[in-house]
Amino acid sequence: MGDISNKAEELTGSAKQTVGEITGDDELRAEGAADKAGAQVKQGVEAVADKAQEAAGEVKQAVSQSADSRVVIAALAGIAVVVALAVRRNRRASRSKKHPVAKKAAAAGIARALTR
Repeated sequence: MGDISNKAEELTGSAKQTVGEITGDDELRAEGAADKAGAQVKQGVEAVADKAQEAAGEVKQAVSQSADSRVVIAALAGIAVVVALAVRRNRRASRSKKHPVAKKAAAAGIARALTR
């Protein structure tokens, strides 16, 4: 709606300016030029506001996509930690199962040494 009213104001200003030039009325010509310039400034401000709004939307979308990727990265990092802990736990469990006789022998040797 602002675009239409600004365009109408610009055309009205142009018309006043033209009529002022034809009739030799400097005041009407100056008023028309001022109206035309004011309408053009308003259009420029609205165009900048529209561009800023578009840029804000793009930034919001980029942040949303970035947040989505951060969530995926965090989930993958969490899975990697869980896998690392599970592997570590399995290694510890397998080490104790690998040499139960050696551990018992070492324990018996220590016990004998202490009792002598």
